[in-house]
Amino acid sequence: MPYIKRIERKTDSRRKTGRNKEYFDLLNTRRWRNLRAMYLAEHPLCEDCEAAGRTTPAEEVHHLTEILSGATADEMMALAYSPDNLRALCADCHHARHGKINRKEQL
Repeated sequence: MPYIKRIERKTDSRRKTGRNKEYFDLLNTRRWRNLRAMYLAEHPLCEDCEAAGRTTPAEEVHHLTEILSGATADEMMALAYSPDNLRALCADCHHARHGKINRKEQL
């Protein structure tokens, strides 16, 4: 069977999104996955939609204060894992909070 060499990406995906290694290291943990699952279990509906009188299932957990706003690794960890810094959102509300264009609007 012939060998096919994989083409390596020239850009780092973290650089493209503006996030850094510390950010990914904090969210790529069992602790974060458990906290996220617990928070969604306690808040199954989008909190922004609820405030607007709509009933929409939550799909995302949003950090109210950005993790990267912490000056030290300890501050970033506190922001990442604090339930007081979280909000359950649907995909549309999460995209809106991040200023992303809703993909449904493009169709």
